[in-house]
Amino acid sequence: MYLEPGQSKEVTFKLSTKDLVFVARNLKWITEPGEFDISIGNQKKR
Repeated sequence: MYLEPGQSKEVTFKLSTKDLVFVARNLKWITEPGEFDISIGNQKKR
């Protein structure tokens, strides 16, 4: 998706538990309980 400077658009992604797993220190895949905030893109003001 391309946006012009100053333009914004709402986008929806469907994520499952499998999308939020990571490898722990014991080298096993885990998912931590709780809520997650996900940011995508450059939030810097120019």
